[in-house]
Amino acid sequence: MANVPGVLIVGDYSVQGGNPGMTSAVSALGAADLNFSRADRVMRVFPDNPTTGAPTSTSLGWKPWFDGGAGDSLFAVTTSASNTVTVTPSPSWTTNQWAGFTVTVVNPLGLGFSDRKTIVSNTADTLTISGSWTSNPVSPQFLFLSQGRWRDYHAIAGWLAAAELGVAVSTRGGSSWQAGGLGIGLDAGLLRELYENVWKTSPYFQVAKYALITPTGSAFDDTTGSAKTAFTNELARYNAAWTALANGNTLAWELLVLDLSNADVINWVSTPANYLNYETALTQTIAWFRSAPVLNNASLKVVVVNHANEVNNVTAPSGTALANRAHRAVAAAGTNIRCASMEGLPLYLPSPFLPSANKGYYEAQVYWNEMPRRVRQAYELLTVGNPTDYDGAMPVYLMFGDSIFVGEVNETFTTQLKSPTLTGGPRDSRQRIYNRGTATVETYDLADNSNTSGTTGNFGGPDFSLVHELMQLHPVTGFVLVKRASNASTLVVNGAPYSGGGTSGGRWSKTYQATEHFGELKNDFEGALSYINNTLGRQADLKGIFVSLGTNDQAYAGGGALFAAELATFVADLRSTFATRTSGDPVPVIWRRPQLTVQTAVYAEAVRVRAALADYAAVDAQFEVVNVDDLERLSTDNIHETPESAIIDGQRLVAALQTVAI
Repeated sequence: MANVPGVLIVGDYSVQGGNPGMTSAVSALGAADLNFSRADRVMRVFPDNPTTGAPTSTSLGWKPWFDGGAGDSLFAVTTSASNTVTVTPSPSWTTNQWAGFTVTVVNPLGLGFSDRKTIVSNTADTLTISGSWTSNPVSPQFLFLSQGRWRDYHAIAGWLAAAELGVAVSTRGGSSWQAGGLGIGLDAGLLRELYENVWKTSPYFQVAKYALITPTGSAFDDTTGSAKTAFTNELARYNAAWTALANGNTLAWELLVLDLSNADVINWVSTPANYLNYETALTQTIAWFRSAPVLNNASLKVVVVNHANEVNNVTAPSGTALANRAHRAVAAAGTNIRCASMEGLPLYLPSPFLPSANKGYYEAQVYWNEMPRRVRQAYELLTVGNPTDYDGAMPVYLMFGDSIFVGEVNETFTTQLKSPTLTGGPRDSRQRIYNRGTATVETYDLADNSNTSGTTGNFGGPDFSLVHELMQLHPVTGFVLVKRASNASTLVVNGAPYSGGGTSGGRWSKTYQATEHFGELKNDFEGALSYINNTLGRQADLKGIFVSLGTNDQAYAGGGALFAAELATFVADLRSTFATRTSGDPVPVIWRRPQLTVQTAVYAEAVRVRAALADYAAVDAQFEVVNVDDLERLSTDNIHETPESAIIDGQRLVAALQTVAI
């Protein structure tokens, strides 16, 4: 006999296709959705004939899906009241054996079910439900009980397949049986992905989905574990149903797909401190599922879903990014754990009239197509061994601008800071910077390579904290920063002259690339990519661009108008010159907005610079403006940030990065 791979999907809103569970343009009862000939593969029985959609010999003999709402037996309704129903002949049920289960009443013609309720008690032939019937069951209707069975898969509850079932009514419970059958998450597409790309031959695989309607990330941890008992009860149903189906084969759990972060992100709005426990809770959750009393596989492969940063971003700004950071840290610290990123996938817009409304889930096709594909790819990468990095890529970031980025953080300050992570000496080796002088990628060191093009400067700017924050985004691979900053430089205004070596004055506009900054920045970037690709043997991937320009443009009469006229072109030039991808979202550009009241600012010009940044951000979803008006400046010049402010500045720049797709 064989070991049959088991796949368990555990999650909240997303595994149901949204909140409270989305069927999008599909209907549980519509005749068009019940036809075998539908071209939409999601809405057909699985597995099926790829041309006609009809069941195959495989689908007739293989039951890959645990349907907790399914039943084997149909019972004929005789009488009912508002909250009871009696069947005949008497099945001689044991008193209250069905308490807590669901009962489903099907339409007389078998086209779906007319009602589904929770049972609170039963006698030998009568069920009492919680609440009352939507419409009292009558003869010749039938009902079935949700004992749970491994079945062929179909997304919609109560779907009819007379040729397959041999009866006039369906006893299926649907994709999200716990939510009344509503909600087609990634399960529909994942079954096909696994069948067509992973386990292509008998004994194939089995899939179960456990949807927590109101979950928290600590539902299975060592502290609260509020969902443990409910799940182990459900697991007992999986095992009992497998015993009825297995024919001596063993169900061996191979893959756990965890998607529990959405409810946590929403929870952090009211209780921010819960985030501090999230990473630990996730680690404990994975350990619990792997333990002998549960899935009994110490090397169980785990794929954790990382959602697009825009998900729930209105409800909990940056919350999804925080959850993803914790996921990556757990994956890096553990074994056989990998994140499947959903960045860049289209989200469902709640209202075309309210584009700023909270986006809680994706477009329907994402759940059926792209999300399952990415989860399957993550599993395949795990099968070749615990990954030491993510797809062999090396994240790269550009950071350039004026004297704000040159910075005022020096070694004396960092020594006094006494921070275990924000040190003035060499950092964690994952914090890398390109040094043009040595033509190498080096570990970031404030006193050695923190200034223009990786030169020695003994001081730095927001990069001092920015590199530490970026490491939290890339805890496995680390990253490479390419930094170039010049005192008194501008975007486009012809202000202070460009000095030799580019450490003072000059313009960043591409118009002057042959003699000023843009061309030099391009040389640095190309040198970094050459080292990464050829010496490190990695694939350089530009993830974001940080800019600090405008402080000096706003110091000149007419500078605001010149800045506004140049901004869109300059951003486009950055992307066309430096992007390492030809598809997907544009490279994020994170722009530090100049402070309004620095002593050199001409007020009218500063207002124009701000308006230009705001106007452009309104039309470019991958362009974020960072407000630093509240950060303190040095009394010596009333322009530059204090070292403490520079630390906050770097943290804000990375936080802004996480609000856009990277």
